[in-house]
This record gives sequence, C-alpha cells and structure tokens, in this order.
Amino acid sequence: RFSERLQALARETVFHKSSFEAWVDDVHAYLAKRLRRLVVERARLPVHLRAVKDYFLLARGDLFQAFIDNTRGLLSLAPSDTAEHDVNEPFRRAALLSY
Repeated sequence: RFSERLQALARETVFHKSSFEAWVDDVHAYLAKRLRRLVVERARLPVHLRAVKDYFLLARGDLFQAFIDNTRGLLSLAPSDTAEHDVNEPFRRAALLSY
C-alpha cells in the first residue's frame, strides 16, 4: 500500500513536496498505531513499567524487608574486603523472591 504510493510519487515528473509529506505522515500514523499496539497492548508495557517503579522506588516494602531479613546477620559483622559482594547476593535473592 505505502510502496505503491511511493512508486507513484517517484514516477511523477515534478516533485510535489506536499504529496510526499502527506505520504510520510500516513506512514508515520500507521507505524505509530502498530507500535503502540505491539508495545503497549501485546507486550504489556504498563505492567512492566509499574514493576520497575515498584522495584526502584521501593513502592513495595516486601523487597526491602526481605533484604533486611537476608542480611540481618551479615550487617552485624565488621566490614570485609568482600562486603559488596556479600550484600549484593542477598539483595538479588530478595528481588527474585519479591516478584
């Protein structure tokens, strides 16, 4: 459909900017509708964005609570050279358990 219109525009002896712009606008509108349907509806973008928001803004207290529970003994120890790794692993486990 779009390729036929573009070929018709290419066959014209004089370039009509307004005709080409109308074609570009039609392609843009078609692709925007299709992309919205694919990303928002089929891939459920709002659900994923809500999960990211909950995760990063700690909207769900269970993630933070699970992290505290998993690191209770670890956080009472003196810092070590592996402290970053030691804390990251319980956080990863808490994130997996909370979702």
